[in-house]
Amino acid sequence: LEAMKMFTPVNLNTYASDAGEVYSSGTRYEITRINVASGQQVNEGDLLFVIKPLAAEED
Repeated sequence: LEAMKMFTPVNLNTYASDAGEVYSSGTRYEITRINVASGQQVNEGDLLFVIKPLAAEED
């Protein structure tokens, strides 16, 4: 039996700070790796995704 899970949508703008954007809003990004297997338990702070910026011609 699986317990109910609460998820929060991820948006790269969430990581902006007073110093500015961490991820440029004018750039598109691609997920290159998902670090968890299906059904694997995850905890707050776990690295779930690795992303990279797309080159302009890859859009």
